[in-house]
Amino acid sequence: MSEFHGQVRSVAYAPDGCSFAMADTGGKRVRIFRYRARSRRAKLGAQQSSQDSLDSLSRQASTSHGSVNRQASSSHRSIHRQVTSELDDVAYDAEEMCWWVLDEGRCYGLAYSPDGKLLATANYEKNNAAIWEVDAAGKDRPPPLRATTQKGHTSGVHAVAFSPDSKHLATGSWDSTVRVWHSDSGKPVERNEDDEAHGSSSGGSADLIVLKGHDMRVVSVAYAPLQERSKQDPRIIATASCDGTVKTWEAETGDLLHTYRVHAEKPHMHEFPTVVFAPGGRTFATNGDHGSVLVFSLALDGDGSQVDRAVQAEECIR
Repeated sequence: MSEFHGQVRSVAYAPDGCSFAMADTGGKRVRIFRYRARSRRAKLGAQQSSQDSLDSLSRQASTSHGSVNRQASSSHRSIHRQVTSELDDVAYDAEEMCWWVLDEGRCYGLAYSPDGKLLATANYEKNNAAIWEVDAAGKDRPPPLRATTQKGHTSGVHAVAFSPDSKHLATGSWDSTVRVWHSDSGKPVERNEDDEAHGSSSGGSADLIVLKGHDMRVVSVAYAPLQERSKQDPRIIATASCDGTVKTWEAETGDLLHTYRVHAEKPHMHEFPTVVFAPGGRTFATNGDHGSVLVFSLALDGDGSQVDRAVQAEECIR
């Protein structure tokens, strides 16, 4: 993997699990890599051998008593750790596919669309986001630019996230707002808009989706996946801000659903809260105070709106 210039600000995995993008700030470059596992067959062979020993020890443990049973149990745990170590020790080779310099300046955030066709870059210095057609990229062939988001944010864009259907892009900014855009054109999304007729309304009269409510910069944005959610449930966007809160919003209308106070005090200016959803879309995690990770459940009532019942499921202190 070639050397980067400056700090690596963002990394994003492609949905296919075979490539990822990285962005630095010093060189203002984005790079795409593809990787593959090395010596996987040998590692899996070691796993199978260890699994056979595990099965043998399990049979011993089931028929033995006293110290023999304890010895078998201890060996079982030891080999389990060995198997885990063998699997964790798989090495990967990363090949740089392409790179390009951002005319828009420093990139603070990256996001792949769920369909794997697009990559969004959060352009801090230009107060916008760029959308790239990564499915058209190749070896030493950077992706073509599809669109940049139109004027709207008044300060740098720090975070980007695609909707589950890849049609929309949400951008979080240091102006304390989140805006939603069409990923095919960069045009703003209107409240309750018909996707088939987007962009048809006239200029300034449009009722655009702008999420307002945070007191400080928005540094993380995430759409809730749809796997475990019913069609009646609203599409949800979660945002994390340096004001110490995570907020959830209805994506189609921009209406605020709930505010979660995750920090007793506002984070330090160099600390950036993050929010990420579980694959099922029913829970999300965020970093809390003193090195903790907080996991919340999305509570929805019968008509699909979120109720005031945030449940902390787990807290991990490091």
